[in-house]
Amino acid sequence: MITGVTAKQNPFPGLRPFREDEERFFFGRERQVDTMVNKLASTRFLAVVGTSGSGKSSLVNCGLRPALHRGLMASAGPAWRMAQFRPGVDPIHSLAEALAAEGVLYSGHKEDVPIEEIVETYLRGSRKGVVETFRKARLPEGTNLLVVADQFEELFRYQKLGTPDGKEQYSISETAIAFVNLLLEASAQPDCPIYVVITMRSDFLGDCSQFYGLPEAINEGQYLVPRMTRDERRASIAGPVSVGGAKINPVLLTRLVNDVGDNPDQLSILQHALNRTWACWEFHGAEGELELEHYAEIGTMSEALNQHANEAFGQLETPERAKICEKLFKALTDLGTDPRGVRRPLKLATLSEIVGTGSEEDVKAVIELFREPSRAFLMPPAPEPLEPEKVIDISHESLMRVWERLRRWAEDEANSARRYRRLAETAALEKTGKARLWGDPDLQLALDWQEEQAPTPTWANLYGGDFESATAFLEKSRSERDHELAEVVFERRWSWARLVIILPTVGFALWSWDAGYLDWLLKWAQLVFPKNLKATLAAEGLQQAQTVAALRDLGKSLSDLNRGAAAHGSAFLLALTCFLGSYFLSYFALAYFGKLVFRRLAFAKILHKVAISSSKAVREQKLAEQAQALAEQAQALADPVDTLQMAYASFWRRLGAYVLALGLFIVGLVTFFVGLA
Repeated sequence: MITGVTAKQNPFPGLRPFREDEERFFFGRERQVDTMVNKLASTRFLAVVGTSGSGKSSLVNCGLRPALHRGLMASAGPAWRMAQFRPGVDPIHSLAEALAAEGVLYSGHKEDVPIEEIVETYLRGSRKGVVETFRKARLPEGTNLLVVADQFEELFRYQKLGTPDGKEQYSISETAIAFVNLLLEASAQPDCPIYVVITMRSDFLGDCSQFYGLPEAINEGQYLVPRMTRDERRASIAGPVSVGGAKINPVLLTRLVNDVGDNPDQLSILQHALNRTWACWEFHGAEGELELEHYAEIGTMSEALNQHANEAFGQLETPERAKICEKLFKALTDLGTDPRGVRRPLKLATLSEIVGTGSEEDVKAVIELFREPSRAFLMPPAPEPLEPEKVIDISHESLMRVWERLRRWAEDEANSARRYRRLAETAALEKTGKARLWGDPDLQLALDWQEEQAPTPTWANLYGGDFESATAFLEKSRSERDHELAEVVFERRWSWARLVIILPTVGFALWSWDAGYLDWLLKWAQLVFPKNLKATLAAEGLQQAQTVAALRDLGKSLSDLNRGAAAHGSAFLLALTCFLGSYFLSYFALAYFGKLVFRRLAFAKILHKVAISSSKAVREQKLAEQAQALAEQAQALADPVDTLQMAYASFWRRLGAYVLALGLFIVGLVTFFVGLA
């Protein structure tokens, strides 16, 4: 990490553009400035267009503006007032603030009504609002006004921030149309010396066709920022070093020129690498030349930005702020429309709601850390106050492509967005009966995602869908899954718990058998089937056996004795049925009510344990405990003596378990037969 006291001003701005007061450090663009001045003099509307990182804003700040102050535009003279701004969410309000700034059109305003409100009223009242404001200022004769709309693409990128639900809109708002008309009308007044300059990324040129008159103005006044030649790149490196009071080793200078190549997108990364190399040189005493060793220490162009961002992340004081930082950058980055990453500006209030944890002050603290002048990873620049309606944005797309941690976060965010969209779509289909509730593994994956990411309604608005319906669908699916699993666990536990009913019932049945309960039932059954039928018939037969004919009747009566014996068997079966049936009925009744009581006492606890066990944190804890146990076992096995002891210990434990099980079986068998006896 590079720290220490800076002895000299660092001549390289890093990711942020050059400011006008840093003109002395701006080299390599002299020929381009002359062309821009000539184009602006002839059209009064100049559109500086180029790819991201091509140096558009720096070219205007340190090239065009100082040239106008020096009187390079002979037809206009050197008297200039300049109002520079970024459109943001409310471009007319931003323009009003720039025009009302001290020293632009007005100085020392002391009225009760703020000058910003007066200027904004003029701008919103007519498409000639800029012209009227300029004339009412009554500036000295020969004074010109330059209006610079920096990063004009914000007019398109910030559209969804102005909608109530935060979703993308494909029609230009009335405010944006009025804003463009103000600029076009101001530059079209020949009797009013107002000049308009916009800087815009070239990939937004097609969006300009949504405005009447703007494509024509851009076609006439467009200046496409060209690539820097090798000599210009060398001058842009060696010049600032020399002005800063240092020298650069020729080997390092050649290495830097070669590393940046012909890709204009690398210019911002080059400036950042130079900023870090200068800081490293100062940290080592600021003596001698800037050497290749300094450049290698900061990671060269390929790793300097990544290392610098990781240093900032490492300075976060608490794990909570580290989590806030992760969620903040995830929200500001969009991989859905461009695999390289697209910036997604959001208001501070919206970011605070998306983060969900921590206070707004914690969010501000993280933003301040990443937007301090030595880094400038986030916008707005450090001097501007952070208010709830202030738009927060990543300063340059190169951060999304170079910072590996942010790249992983962005990919994780894209996966979360896809998972949420699928969840929301399924929830909508389930409402109409076209889909069923989720089950594992889809359900568990969604629950793990919900537990890990903790999505909020504000975050869900970034991707559409009904967040409340999606979460209700997920909860409903989880509840049904948990009840099914709890039922399985409950039935398994009840299969053991009902032994408490079975064993006493069987034991009581054996005891009542031995106590003569069956004999009592048999006597009761003989009321239906008389037991002494055989003896009665025999006595009557002997009394009547006086003759041979009577003896024949006796034989007939004896045949009736068999029917009496059958009646006796029926009585026994009836008694046995009543004996066993009473205990079966008792068992089923006790089992039914016992299960109800057991469910009332245990099911809620089982359901709670099932719900907890499905948590990702709990599963990871169990896996960690199992891994620790396996590691301890492996460590023990590593010692041969311990291995032998464990083997013998395992053998005796198994043998003891077998003996104990066999003994319990014998005791139970003996008890059963004793009960029968």
